[in-house]
Parts: sequence; C-alpha cells; structure tokens
Amino acid sequence: MIDLSIGVLPFMELSFYKDIFNMRNYRYTPTDMTGRYLFSKYTKGVWTHNLHIFPYDNGFYIRNEFLFRDYLRKHPELVFKYGEMKKRSAIKNGSTMEEYTRSKTEFIQKVIDAARKEKGLPLQSVWNI
Repeated sequence: MIDLSIGVLPFMELSFYKDIFNMRNYRYTPTDMTGRYLFSKYTKGVWTHNLHIFPYDNGFYIRNEFLFRDYLRKHPELVFKYGEMKKRSAIKNGSTMEEYTRSKTEFIQKVIDAARKEKGLPLQSVWNI
C-alpha cells in the first residue's frame, strides 16, 4: 500500500476532487476524519494506493501524518515493524479500508504520541481529526 499526501490551497469541495481523481482510477473513500479527503486507487482490481488530500495551511507540517513520517525516519527499527504489521493487516483485515486502517491504529497512536511528546505538542487521538 502506497500512501500519498497532497496539501492544496484553496481546499475545495469534495466534488472538485471527485471529478479529477475518479477519472484516474481513484475512488473516493468516506472516512470519519474531518478536514481531508481520501481516494483509493485500484490497479487491476487490487487496492494499491491511498491519496490523502489536506488543506495546505499553517498547521500542515505538524499534522499527525507528517509527525508519524518524520518519527519513523528517525527510528528505522520502527519502519520495519510498521511494514510487517501493514502486511499482516492487509492479509487479515484487507477486505475493507476501514478494517485495514483501524487494525493499524494502536501502533500508529503510539508513534504519534512519541512524536508529539518529542515536539512538545499536546497528545491527540489519531481518530479525532
């Protein structure tokens, strides 16, 4: 699974992005996270990519997604663990996006908590944004 993130300004209504990405084999995937849109790409029927679209604003680079990425870059031992966990999750919970994503929550939350503490930021649930 490849995750791509795009920051856009201005952040448009969902229909704008649907018109663009649905034509490129991406499907809009509703989530319970606000302030973002998620599109999933399927190649020959196989789910291969997630495209996350966020507003580009002052808080863009302290979003949990970037804190997670940067923390993993500093801790390569966690990259391996995360990769293995993603493989297991895709096999066990890969039938829906929600199952797959939620199966990774505990690991992601621990990394986000460590990253936010390191930066002096308040803790934040990964599902409350």
